[in-house]
Amino acid sequence: MLSGTRKVQAGGQDWFVVVNPLKSELERNKIAREIAKAFHLPVDEAFDLVGNTPIILIDNLLYATALQVKQYFRNSHADIVVSNDNFLKRRCYRTVWPTSPSLAFLHQIEPQP
Repeated sequence: MLSGTRKVQAGGQDWFVVVNPLKSELERNKIAREIAKAFHLPVDEAFDLVGNTPIILIDNLLYATALQVKQYFRNSHADIVVSNDNFLKRRCYRTVWPTSPSLAFLHQIEPQP
């Protein structure tokens, strides 16, 4: 019997941001409104996204960019994970964007002290 090992790479553009299952309706509402605001989505589409967790919100990011996305959503207190683990990726739903989402909202982040 072979056991696989997880290879986690430090660099590259293979990082993704996962929104884990939300515990309450209040959390779902809050993160859905944040996602709608950040990605310029209708609120009902954002509610559909957070209703199907765990979901990969954005894929194929540099590590630093993925951390910025996580930092942007930190005020919503959602359980957001940055990873490049292929096993985790296979267990998550995936957001299908018609065009690549704009990450312009990342410029609004205040640097952490």
